[in-house]
Amino acid sequence: RKLLLQFESDEFKQHLIENHLDFQEYVDSFKNKISTGIYDHLFVDHDNIKIYEPIFTKYSKMYYTCSEKLRKVYEGIKEYPNPWGVIHDTYDNHLYNDKVKHIFHEQKSDPLVIGWVGNSNWNLKYKDFKGFHTILNPVLDELTQEGYLIERHFADKNIRFRTNEEMPGYYQEIDVCIIVSMEEGTPRPVIEAMASGVPIISTDVGIVSESFGPKQMKFVIGSRNDSNDEEIKTKLKNKIIELYENREILKELSLENYQYSHKNSIDELGQYYQKYFDDFLVKN
Repeated sequence: RKLLLQFESDEFKQHLIENHLDFQEYVDSFKNKISTGIYDHLFVDHDNIKIYEPIFTKYSKMYYTCSEKLRKVYEGIKEYPNPWGVIHDTYDNHLYNDKVKHIFHEQKSDPLVIGWVGNSNWNLKYKDFKGFHTILNPVLDELTQEGYLIERHFADKNIRFRTNEEMPGYYQEIDVCIIVSMEEGTPRPVIEAMASGVPIISTDVGIVSESFGPKQMKFVIGSRNDSNDEEIKTKLKNKIIELYENREILKELSLENYQYSHKNSIDELGQYYQKYFDDFLVKN
């Protein structure tokens, strides 16, 4: 989206002048012809809505969101046209589906391996949006101090970047994937962990409520927008203990997640992209 805003900049207009191009003619050549998708909750405050308005009213012909939550947000912005609908983010089922999680640390004498995926320092100067420092690690510290055998195994981009090809192997090394974000578009660990058959404990963000099965929904610990972080920490701790004490649940969640993951695969979502672009091409 920020790239599209450059059409409105003085620098871009000067660039056209220097190349003997008329700004209005240039803009008219692709006005209302661009497609875009919304994958995050950024830029929806009052000031940014005005700043980004040209993208939706001048340049874009149609757009979609990656979750029902975002669809409702954008349908509530009166300055913008409504989105076409929802197309979830996807995972490469050809990369993941032959690597289903099947071995867990099933004995209480074994440590429960806790996974987390993302950038722990994302926008940290404003707030711990990912919950890594203020929720996840403090809870794991408490559990360790209380005698629970907890092993932390994080895929933190701030420490080491992992390629897409490395991630299926990573998910095989953890028992549970934790998500304690405040807001997310998808987030990708949801669809990747599910595709790997890895149980998840998550806040109610992104496509969680759209993607989880009934058993996995019992491990959604609420929204950080509706609860304070202390309440989220308590719920997270209780859910980790539940899995720690009842390791058989890991396999139940694993099977359900794998079964429910397919609706977010590339092969499955292709039909929605086709419908979107078919509608895009016939729209005036």
